[in-house]
Amino acid sequence: MGSFFGTQSGVEFFNSLAWKYENQSRLYVLGKLQGEWDNVRRHCLVQAAAIGVLGDALGFPGNLVECMVKVAVLHDSRKRIDIMYDRRLRRGEEPLDFQEGEVKYFDEVFRSANPDPDLANALNPWFLPKVLAGKASFPQLVQFLADDMAKGEEIVPFDERIDEVSARNPNPEPEVEKILCRPYWEVEREVGHRVIAMVVAILKARYMPFDETNNPGQALADLINRGIQDRIDRLFNHITAYELR
Repeated sequence: MGSFFGTQSGVEFFNSLAWKYENQSRLYVLGKLQGEWDNVRRHCLVQAAAIGVLGDALGFPGNLVECMVKVAVLHDSRKRIDIMYDRRLRRGEEPLDFQEGEVKYFDEVFRSANPDPDLANALNPWFLPKVLAGKASFPQLVQFLADDMAKGEEIVPFDERIDEVSARNPNPEPEVEKILCRPYWEVEREVGHRVIAMVVAILKARYMPFDETNNPGQALADLINRGIQDRIDRLFNHITAYELR
């Protein structure tokens, strides 16, 4: 489907989303997600829109969906600090782009803006051992799934996203793989397929339109993309109607 930022209506929609969740999106400024790092900001906002569509489709309570959206808005806001500051420090290199005080302030704001650390923890590699131990909630699993369907600025089938990221980063956390006793991405893919099956079963039970001629992963991506586009169109139509008054 391509980037939702390819149209003015898409840009306006995601700008409004960032404004609505300004307590979380202010981290984009503190995390210096500008210029060549702006793609990270756009990725966070697309994932937030996706989790909003999916949470509503699954019938989650409104306050839970809001919480999940907030987690998605802020989830990668620390990316530049992690790459240019933390990782360089761990390698014994001079950190770039940030002063120590900026990092400390960012982390303080992040903690205060994070509405649910448990949901946020579903977006890091250490979540998989918890899943296998039966310690993951369904909302956490849905948060996990949305993250694994957000490829840059678009929503793609789960397997497509895993193929891309596993080729780029074969072992994101060696210590987790030791606990799993299996290749990390093999387990991630297995868990993702189980979550997709649960999600599809609920959507069908709720009589959601679901094209079963596609594979479930593709059909789920299509449903989310249609939902995001519908929200973009509704906002654009509302703005247009207001301007014509």
